[in-house]
Amino acid sequence: MANLPPAPAVGDEAAGTYCKLPPELEAKKCFWNPRTADNSCFAWCVRAALLGVEKLERDKRKNLTRLTDPMLFAEGYSPVRGRRKVKPELVPCNFGFDFSVLPPPSKGVGWQDIENFELANNHRLRIFVWEWRKVEWGGRTFFERQLIREPVHRDWPAEREIQLLRHQGHYVLIWNFQAFMSSRGAHLDGSRRASHASLHTCHRCRANFSTKQNLETHQQEPCSFDPSKREPVIRMPKTDEVSVRYQASSTAECAPLVMYMDLEVASEPAPTEQLAKHTHCVQANVLSGAYLAVGRNGYRPEQRVFLTTREVGEHRFAATERLLMGLRREGERYLLWKRCTNVPAKLSEEEQQSFDEATHCARCKKKFAEDHPSRMKVCHHQHGTGRFIEPLCKSCNSRIVQPKTVPVLLHNGGNYDFRFLLSSIAWLRRRSQGSLPSTAADGGDDELYQVEDQDDTEEEDEDQLPRSDVEDAMASKPWHKLRFSVLFKSGEKILSFRLGCLCFTDSMNFYKASLASLMDDLQKTLPNFFQHMAQLHPELQPKEGLCPETPDTAEALRVLHPEQPAVSVNASALPLAQEVSPDEVAKALRAFPVDTAPGPSGLRIQHLREARQPGETLALVQLAAVVNLLARGLAHPSAAPVLAGASLVAVPKPKG
Repeated sequence: MANLPPAPAVGDEAAGTYCKLPPELEAKKCFWNPRTADNSCFAWCVRAALLGVEKLERDKRKNLTRLTDPMLFAEGYSPVRGRRKVKPELVPCNFGFDFSVLPPPSKGVGWQDIENFELANNHRLRIFVWEWRKVEWGGRTFFERQLIREPVHRDWPAEREIQLLRHQGHYVLIWNFQAFMSSRGAHLDGSRRASHASLHTCHRCRANFSTKQNLETHQQEPCSFDPSKREPVIRMPKTDEVSVRYQASSTAECAPLVMYMDLEVASEPAPTEQLAKHTHCVQANVLSGAYLAVGRNGYRPEQRVFLTTREVGEHRFAATERLLMGLRREGERYLLWKRCTNVPAKLSEEEQQSFDEATHCARCKKKFAEDHPSRMKVCHHQHGTGRFIEPLCKSCNSRIVQPKTVPVLLHNGGNYDFRFLLSSIAWLRRRSQGSLPSTAADGGDDELYQVEDQDDTEEEDEDQLPRSDVEDAMASKPWHKLRFSVLFKSGEKILSFRLGCLCFTDSMNFYKASLASLMDDLQKTLPNFFQHMAQLHPELQPKEGLCPETPDTAEALRVLHPEQPAVSVNASALPLAQEVSPDEVAKALRAFPVDTAPGPSGLRIQHLREARQPGETLALVQLAAVVNLLARGLAHPSAAPVLAGASLVAVPKPKG
């Protein structure tokens, strides 16, 4: 094992006296709670772990908590029934370990005592201490598990790793760590509660494995819950290598269509200061959303970029409905393309020569056999372009299939975007079943639910699929008949969910950094490494690369834009209007709805409402000045949004 830095121990308080666990923990059925009358619970938990209470039957394990069973004592020094008047000498069994360094039962066990206990036994035992916290917020109850103590020395494998729970100053043995980490069935009754046999969790990095053998294989290598302390699993190129080629499995082929999506949600601030101390804002309505469709392997999306906003008067799911309709239309179009597209392989002379000279499969490394039904040499190529990839045997080539679903990636979707999408999908499915009134009965506009207007007179590309086939495929699959499934991670966080041919995935599963750090990384990267990215997104380049701040640059700007004489305006000859005060501007802003669409500068009404002092006063003064300029004819009306946006960009928000 690598010498990884342990987590700092927190809450160093002596623990001991017995206490009953709350119902939420009792329902886990994974704890062994010794009924001690003193502070010796730590020693009894270690003895029970060494005894192997997880292998005992339920009744035997429950009776063992009374600390009267001979299995916990040395031979001849255990309690004897019927001899209460004569108190025998009791000697607990130490199972070959030294318990003499622990404090007496009259004192509790702290972190230093546990470290001395591990040192006295040559670190053959490693003690992990957890804490269970119950948090109630927003009318819901949340449970947190926190590792509060890790072993200090982890240079070599230990004989036994023991998991303990410290609850209200009392140590409890966690004999089933998988059940402790799982949250499945926490709100179900016993008849429907799922078992924990299919979940195996690593106590160091909290990763889940399907079998115990896979978990044991994983724990042979160093791992940590902190990604910065893990060893890289991807091999980096060596100094003498130009590139590294990874051997992907049949399920890791590049998807011909990948879609990236993001939502913008309105924030309604707390009405009072007391409530704002607990809840900063409430987000319920999606104001806008967009997606980007990226095609590979010859597939060209019909609409690469789509942006929609919720207008005033529309229902709360209008923007997400148009987004989902656009995603579905592109997904159905991809399925039709996958079904009817297979361009023959196009090999160059060098590729044809390498294919003819190949004697072994590039995947399974087995030798080709022309007479064998599954060892024949075939040409693996892209079905959309015909580009040659590699020579494979018939068995490996038949296992490679193009994905039947379209991945839709949302960064941090499990904690943010997914709940808005799931609410919209639930509303669409109920409306499709007829349990909700139709939009026509509500007086809605039929054009509101169309992604875009289709012109039949427009010439279609020969490579494009007929639009009628895509529309027919969507009409045959109403919302309530689409396959819908959700994948959870230990019942705590939604990793992905599937709706028809769309698979919504949280990109935080494989990229833990935030979008802000990604932008910083791209800005620090030299443009000559990513020339195409630098041309498409010049805003990602550093200022020194775009326009160096030098005197030569300033002189070039003066030559390009020579100074023009100022426009003289006779303000005295213009009609005077009544001057507008900042208080009147604030009153007008409060009259706007919260979900008002953003203006040309990208600012919304809620941006002004979230402003605090001194930004609030500054914003009102600047807006009042712009209104007075317009009222007196000193500024053209078309310049008003630019003036207002420029003056409000620097308004400080609540958190800076």
